[in-house]
Amino acid sequence: MPLADYSLTGLLYQELFLVACCITAVALATLGSIKARFSDHSYLRSGAETVLLGGMCAAVAFSVGGAVASYLED
Repeated sequence: MPLADYSLTGLLYQELFLVACCITAVALATLGSIKARFSDHSYLRSGAETVLLGGMCAAVAFSVGGAVASYLED
């Protein structure tokens, strides 16, 4: 799903990245809300928790990738 926005033309890479992040957040919120059906948490709490955890994992992966890239450039 996050790759669907790359079919858009005329957007800069930064704009495409932002669109991909938004689509991913919506997908994670949807999955988190579905997860709430199987737990005692509300749909909102479960969706927000999934988005937060997914965002934190993405931030760590992005940071590690940047560190590795800068290490390999030297």
